[in-house]
Amino acid sequence: HLGAFSAAAEAGVPLVPVRLGAIHGVGDPHETRDFLRGSLRREVPVYARDGAFCWAHVDDAAVALRLAMDAAEPGTRYIMSGPCHSIAELLQLAQELTGIPMPRWSASRGVMRRLASLIDPIDSLLPIPPAYTAEALRSATATYLGSNAKARSELGYDPRSLREGLADRLGAEMAAVGRPS
Repeated sequence: HLGAFSAAAEAGVPLVPVRLGAIHGVGDPHETRDFLRGSLRREVPVYARDGAFCWAHVDDAAVALRLAMDAAEPGTRYIMSGPCHSIAELLQLAQELTGIPMPRWSASRGVMRRLASLIDPIDSLLPIPPAYTAEALRSATATYLGSNAKARSELGYDPRSLREGLADRLGAEMAAVGRPS
């Protein structure tokens, strides 16, 4: 990425690199959707205790990109994610908002990666639930953390809390799994 950025900057292209974080919201097609739906159905027995992300609601991501295009100085880099939370904190918020208990057990990064390596060879042969594919297990152990302080102070970026972002999302996910919200 840095090579492409440098080449574009040398050519005079007014780029503003933006890192958005883990984008979430109604209609999210990523592993987070499958994980949340499985949790709401009480089908997720274990989660990765070491995973943590900076969660960016999809609407805040759109605002962030507009701010970067309209107000940022070309060549300036920004982390325009939302607040940083662990997967345990995400699940705790989901439990508070829905009343559905979060998974009881958590596993370390090492255990989850070992599970991923065991599932990897059979991933394409057997119907593995989306939240338990090798790739989903590896992703869940990652930590993608950063500070949006620069974007807040220079561009006025003000993302919503994870609780606010999850509230509308969980209503849609509850409907998708056939539970009243």
